[in-house]
Amino acid sequence: MIGAALCVTFLGCKGKAPEQAPPFLPGMYVSQAENEFCRIVDTLIIQKTSLDGTAYQVTRKSAFQRIRQGEKMPVEYQGEEWQAGYDASRGVLLPASKAPEIRYSAEQNKIFKGEWEYEKME
Repeated sequence: MIGAALCVTFLGCKGKAPEQAPPFLPGMYVSQAENEFCRIVDTLIIQKTSLDGTAYQVTRKSAFQRIRQGEKMPVEYQGEEWQAGYDASRGVLLPASKAPEIRYSAEQNKIFKGEWEYEKME
């Protein structure tokens, strides 16, 4: 009798739990683009900030190199960090700031930020 009550309680609570982000979402993702004018390497590092829940920290690091008349200029660097929460119904990381949302594709194990496509490196 007690076992049946515990089972009903457990099953009832299970349906109320918040949807979690995929466990393989955290990691380092890289996107590269190059043309005759510049070369860009953009890296996003996604880290879970709590063991339970859907809170993440996203660190963006970019290296930008201008190319003028075939000559490569010194590399310029940028970096930023922001907090985001995972929305399982849409499969996106929603930033707490004005940073763009990041869409996650579990099938491809890639993320997308605007027009940029990032491949998981680790």
